[in-house]
Order: sequence, then C-alpha cells, then structure tokens
Amino acid sequence: MIREHFRVLKIDLATGRGQVEEIEGRDACAGGSGLAALLFGRLGLADRSWEDPEQPLIFAIGPLTGYFPLMSKVVCAFKSPYHDQYAESHGGGRAALSMRFADLDALVITGKAKRPSCVVVGSRKLEVKDVHYLWGRSVQRTGQMLRRIVGGSGHRSILRIGPAGENRSAMACINVDTYRHFGRLGAARSWAPRTSRPSRSWGTGPSICPPARNMRRSSKRSTGSSRKRP
Repeated sequence: MIREHFRVLKIDLATGRGQVEEIEGRDACAGGSGLAALLFGRLGLADRSWEDPEQPLIFAIGPLTGYFPLMSKVVCAFKSPYHDQYAESHGGGRAALSMRFADLDALVITGKAKRPSCVVVGSRKLEVKDVHYLWGRSVQRTGQMLRRIVGGSGHRSILRIGPAGENRSAMACINVDTYRHFGRLGAARSWAPRTSRPSRSWGTGPSICPPARNMRRSSKRSTGSSRKRP
C-alpha cells in the first residue's frame, strides 16, 4: 500500500555507498514531479554550476505507479546545462516498475566516480561496478553487454548514455530500455560529469496492492469522470 512517507535511496558515487532515508511530505507533493522538486529543493545547490558533481541527479516515481495502468513514467530532475536552472524530463520503459518493486520512491545520485561505472540497484542490493570498457560504445552495445553481466531478465531496467552523452552534447539523451529516453533539457549531459555511464535497477521486492475489486471500482470511476464533458 502507499506509505505516508517517501523511501529514497541516496547514492554517493565518490564513495560507492548509499543510504535509504524516509522523507516526510507525501501529503504535500503531487506525483513524481512533486517528489523530484521536493528533493531538489532540499539537495540542489543553487550557488553552484550544473556540472558540479555534487548537484543531485534525481529519479522519482509517483504513488500510483504499479497500481494503475499507464502510471509508467519516471521523472528525472537535475540542474540543466541549457540554462543552469532546475529541469525535469520524463522517461518510460520498465524503469518505473523496477523502482516500485525495488521499494523505492526516488533515487538520488551525487558525487563523481573515479572510473566509468555502473550503478546496480535492487530491493536488497546496491553495487557500483567498474565498467571502463563500456566507455565509447553505443547505447545498443552497452545494453547488450550489461544484460549479460548483471542478468535479471524480466525485472530489470537499464538506463545508459552513449558517446554523445560522454562528449557532453546538449542534445544527448539518457536511454531507457533501448526504446525510451529522458530526452529534454540536457539530462545526459548532466549525467556525464559523474563518470557513471549506465545505471540499472532490478525490482525484486513485493508490492502490496489493494483488493482487485477496489482497484476496478476506482479505475471505472476515474475513467468515467474523464469522459464526461464539462
């Protein structure tokens, strides 16, 4: 069921360690965008440049992810290289459900890894792996290699950048599961200074849903009201 607080995993790439924190504010924030803005308001560094490694890169989901159809987006929030202000981009694929089944409302990445790295996140797992051999490879090839390295078929979601992101192109995207992207406002360029090339979440934890009859009733009520003309 939906908790009264947010469960957020903070990862410091400089140390390779992370910590789960419970953050209040569920009744004050709407969806993944609200949570991302809340976290950036607390952790973002207004007086520092977008390329400062301590600027947070945030991935957040809303409370209905995993409970209702079409609630499948992740909000990526960061300080944009376009205008050095707060920005967000939305991506699909399996990322949102992977976060839900990893029992996380948000993932916050700060710091800079010593070498190109892969962050592996699961419901009971956090690992920062050295993957320097992926630097310079395409997003397609990177995805192929990661699928062999980390496994988890059917549960995982793989986010990565390619050579355009490595070279800090403002047009570069963060690729999500091959066919989806965080494509707006320079998300991949804000990722590159961290020397963390791909990230992969693996949802293995349980998710307790309300009884099916209640979900069907709520779904019919919400879709029915949206079809009515004002």
